[in-house]
Order: sequence, then C-alpha cells, then structure tokens
Amino acid sequence: MITYKLNRKSCLVAVGGGFVADITGFIASIFMRGIDLIQIPTTMMSMSDAVIGKVAVNFRGLKNLLGSFYFPKFVFADTHFLKTLPEKETVFGLIEVWKHALLVQDYKIIQAIEYYLSGCAKLDETQIIKFSLEAKRHFVEVDYNDKMGVHKALSLGHTLANYLELTFDLRHGPAVFYGIIFVALLSYNLKMINKEKFENIMQTVKLFENKIGLLNNVQGKLRVVDVMHRLKFDKINHGNFYTFVVLTNGSFHIKKGITNAVLTNVFDQFKKLKI
Repeated sequence: MITYKLNRKSCLVAVGGGFVADITGFIASIFMRGIDLIQIPTTMMSMSDAVIGKVAVNFRGLKNLLGSFYFPKFVFADTHFLKTLPEKETVFGLIEVWKHALLVQDYKIIQAIEYYLSGCAKLDETQIIKFSLEAKRHFVEVDYNDKMGVHKALSLGHTLANYLELTFDLRHGPAVFYGIIFVALLSYNLKMINKEKFENIMQTVKLFENKIGLLNNVQGKLRVVDVMHRLKFDKINHGNFYTFVVLTNGSFHIKKGITNAVLTNVFDQFKKLKI
C-alpha cells in the first residue's frame, strides 16, 4: 500500500471469507488512521457473521488479540458465490446463524435450519443471511464499542471456541458449534434454562453433528486443566474469574464469577456426551 502510494482517499475491497474480511478490515482501520473499506463476502460464514463492526487478527497464539471496531462502507453479499462451495461451508456458516437465532429467539429460523440439515427443505439463503446480519446489527449498534455488555452476547459459544480453534486447528464454524454445546450444558447446570429448552437445543445439535461429525475427536483431545488455564485469557474474562455468555429461558445472560468446580463438572459432562 505504501509502495503504490495509497492515501486517505483510497479504498480497500475484501473479496473472500471471514479471514480475508478480518485482515483487510484491520489494515483499513489502521492505515493513515482509517480508510474506506468495502466487503464482498464469498462464504455463508462471512456473509452471515464476519462483516459487521469488528476486525481483528490473532497474535502470539491469542485469538483476535489485535483489532479495531470498524464498519465497512458497503457490504455486498451475492449468494451466487455459495454455489461454488461444498455443502460443509454452508453448514459451518449456519452455525453462526443458529447462534443469532438462539440469542433473539427466532424459532422460525431455527426450524428452517433444521429442515435444511435433515434434508426436508432447501435453504432460502437470502432470508437466512438477511436475518443473521440484522440480528447481529441489533447487538452491535446499541453497544458499538462493546462497553455495556449487550455486544458480548455475540460471544455465545466463542469462549471455548477460541481455545478449540487455536489448540486443535479447528475451523471457526465447528469450534463455535462445540462451544455452544458446552454453553447449553453450562446453562442447564446453572438452572438458567429448563429441560425443554435444553432438549430443543440438543435436537438441533444432533442434526448439525450428523453433518460435522467431529465431537468424538474433540472430546478425545480436550484436556480440562489446559483449557481452563487458557480460558482465563479470553477477552470477556476479568482476572481469575470465568465469564460465559449463557442461555436463559428468555434469551441470554452474561454470567460472571463461574467457579472452577462448576466448569470442571460441565467439562466432564461434555467429554462424556453422546449425540
């Protein structure tokens, strides 16, 4: 950019998945204190999740340590890109859509995802992407700089997911999926959700796992002592206290001060879980 003499009137265009959007957006945010950014996401994941509000890169083994709050001028989501990708890319992207649906309690979207995963119906990609971006914008716009706690809702499932991505080289979609399973177990143990809601979540989990099939691999590799040590450095934690975005019978709650004993018990349940 310096060699080609880009200036403050220049614009960066990111064409690709979430990583391309993140690194291009991060550079756009710091080059000459910020230049225009346009994002053209090409995967279900980037169309539904990675294109609004936050840009970051990993550093020294820590997930998204360096980053900015930075909005693109435009986002162009063309679903024709999705037709060039294998089905697993759609499945991975739908995990973030499912996360958003859990947060805002949109059961029609959850049902549409279940119908697609079970092979009962085709996916209305435009509807799904529009819903997901609007749901994410709802949390971002009211808490742009992530100060009030509302924005942190989008970290649902990501606390464990960040560890799984960096430690096991797991893709973001599956990592968030197993992170949400863990949160569902945690929420149920904390009596934040009732049995009916837990079972409804696990119904969707089963359909996703039929497509992903990595649970046994994750369970076998997981070392509880290591993961709990690493979780202390997650960006939503403070000091030695564990913080998780958990589900409730209403919507969600940011639960602070979770003890070692509770987490150890839930990790034990996670490692023994059969789907």
